[in-house]
Amino acid sequence: MMRVKLNRRSAMTAVAAAAFPAPSRAQQRMPELVKLVVGLPPGNLPDVIARTIASYLAGRVAPTVVVENRVGAAARLAVDAVLQGPRDGSQALVTPSGVLTLAPHTFKTLAYKPFEDLQPVSLLGRAAFSFCVGPMVASSVRTVRDFAEWCRANPTKASYASVAAGSPPHFVGEMLKLALKFECTHVAGRNDPVPEVIGGQIAALSRASADMLRLAGDQRLRILGITGTARWSRMPDTPTFAEQGVPGLDWLDWYGMYLPAGAPPGLAARLSETIQAAFHDARFVEQWRTALTIDPEASSPGELDRLGRSDLERWAGVVKATGFAAE
Repeated sequence: MMRVKLNRRSAMTAVAAAAFPAPSRAQQRMPELVKLVVGLPPGNLPDVIARTIASYLAGRVAPTVVVENRVGAAARLAVDAVLQGPRDGSQALVTPSGVLTLAPHTFKTLAYKPFEDLQPVSLLGRAAFSFCVGPMVASSVRTVRDFAEWCRANPTKASYASVAAGSPPHFVGEMLKLALKFECTHVAGRNDPVPEVIGGQIAALSRASADMLRLAGDQRLRILGITGTARWSRMPDTPTFAEQGVPGLDWLDWYGMYLPAGAPPGLAARLSETIQAAFHDARFVEQWRTALTIDPEASSPGELDRLGRSDLERWAGVVKATGFAAE
């Protein structure tokens, strides 16, 4: 099997396809060059997702598929770039769900209307969010209820970090506080808060489980729980918050591909069908699992649209419940 080496440093990577045979049925023509636009830097999870799926799409939907990183404005700059670009299928957005489903509730103004301006293509994968504690927290704390008790007993130390205020991991922490009725200071705006948690400056960390998996073997961190309705196969010993009697935290993070609205009819369906074929290809799935910490999951354009709109409504309730003020 040919493996595509992922270059995590370059901002744009062209991927040639030679590893997999192209489908035989006639397909609608796409541009010679297709860009997958990502709103986070090389090496971040959405970037690696885009580069990995690009290795399958190249030669099947277009001769060349590249990944372009348009970083800024909490990944919203990538959405703007796709919407301001050509609508001929030569650009597609690969994005975490919160940019489309949460941002409308946490920013007073957006330059885009997610489910009017974008055309869904396919889901690419889902992952839970995790909540963990570091060395500052007593070793006896093993559940989120234990952590709530520890925070009540140590109010000056009670703190947790996330990448940004208004991000999905931030709301995980806020919903835990509401459900278990405890106070804990949120520390935001850390590009990488892990060293501060490990170093004992911050008590806890809320983060995507796909990122947390890389840290699961570090004995200085204890993962207390994850979102979702079932345990994650890659963290089978970590209980969900629901298992611990904490309701309202069954949502997952997900990643999807979108075209700008107005792209030629049929291109979204063709891309979706090709992605579904990729996730039924054992060789490609092995390549995906080697490169990524989330499981692959495809969908039809309609299924992705329904998921996005449902989560848009769900996040509205979460933001309102926490009292978060839009910026």
